[in-house]
Amino acid sequence: MGKIVSQAWEIEDCKKFKEAGIQVYHPNYEVWDKNLFQKICPGKEAYIGRDNWIRRVVDSAEVFGPSYVIPNFVGGVELSKPYGFSTVAEAIASTREGLDFFYVERNHASIYSLVSRTLYNVRNTGRPTFRIFL
Repeated sequence: MGKIVSQAWEIEDCKKFKEAGIQVYHPNYEVWDKNLFQKICPGKEAYIGRDNWIRRVVDSAEVFGPSYVIPNFVGGVELSKPYGFSTVAEAIASTREGLDFFYVERNHASIYSLVSRTLYNVRNTGRPTFRIFL
């Protein structure tokens, strides 16, 4: 199964990946909070912007299917100094909001790298299945 871990691409680019055999698309998201995204991901913010990044992730489901678009959140970055949240509870609440946005509301299979476990069961079900522990 072809998989790419990458930035969030425009839908036209996603179609090219799909045509090349990519089936699972991991657009790295890093951190959900808008202010932290701007500070922790200055390159992404400067060249693409948070709102465009989100739109690209959501749009890519038209190409790959929502269960095969897996935005990666980087666990712990939302607590990093000097910009991060001051409490773990704040960090979890923010990240949960992001996971809910992608996973619950849009059926994307989001990954939070420290507190989630991913179980691929593609052979048996035809799609990845996931367990998220928060």
